[in-house]
Amino acid sequence: MSQAIDSPRLHESAGRVEGLVKAPQQHAMKLRMMPLEMIADRFPRAVPRPWPATHGKEVNFEVLGKETELDRAILEETPGPYLHILRNASTTDRAVRGAGAKGKPPVGTIRLEASRNVRASSSA
Repeated sequence: MSQAIDSPRLHESAGRVEGLVKAPQQHAMKLRMMPLEMIADRFPRAVPRPWPATHGKEVNFEVLGKETELDRAILEETPGPYLHILRNASTTDRAVRGAGAKGKPPVGTIRLEASRNVRASSSA
């Protein structure tokens, strides 16, 4: 609206109003952000460390980027799906295979890495 009327005072006032509106909005958004570490402590329990002797595989679990902040609503919804993915990644018929399977090393790694994008990966 201030662009349709060529008035420096109107432009200045509109800029001040915009700043007054954006500051509380940004503050409210920042309050909603929480670090991933709030839920990441649950994940290692989902991944069995030493497999039983029949599996012949050791599994290391890593969480990178625990300090990455996510919206609280998203963070509260993610533990279940991530626990499911981690459990599936740690079973021998999925991503982490037993020692000696197709030249795989005896230790596998399951890594949950958070940045602006959260992803899970495994290597065996």
